Amino acid sequence: MTFKRISFISSHDGDILSMDYSHRGSMLASASRDRCVHMFTDDYIPSNTIADHSAAVTAVKFANRDYEFRLMSCGTDKCLCFCEVMNNSGKTDISREQHYVEKHSMGDMAIVERLCLHDQPAFRGSGCSHFRPQLSLNLCICRQLHIWADI
Repeated sequence: MTFKRISFISSHDGDILSMDYSHRGSMLASASRDRCVHMFTDDYIPSNTIADHSAAVTAVKFANRDYEFRLMSCGTDKCLCFCEVMNNSGKTDISREQHYVEKHSMGDMAIVERLCLHDQPAFRGSGCSHFRPQLSLNLCICRQLHIWADI
């Protein structure tokens, strides 16, 4: 197998620390030390820039839920941002849904699309159903896993 570079995009003013493709590969998001998240179409054309962080953005992930499209990012500014991504007549619009500040910087995250939570002690009595989509796991510098669930 031989790989060949098909595109080169100069987009950030700092090192790129994370990137993620949307569920069907229709969008690409990249996160950088320049405090920005850039989004690109499936043709690698820049579509949006999100500047919600005040320090390096260490991770960016897409998540889908019931026809909703979300983008999550975290960084060394101790912030966790949740944005809704909407496609309106070929134009991509971004709206910030939630913005949390933690005590420690966050290094990485993973999105679990289907997870059984009802047997977990932390979720008993929380009103969550048997299967819930989008569980964001955030690895922090403080040597702890911070778990965010879409309950």
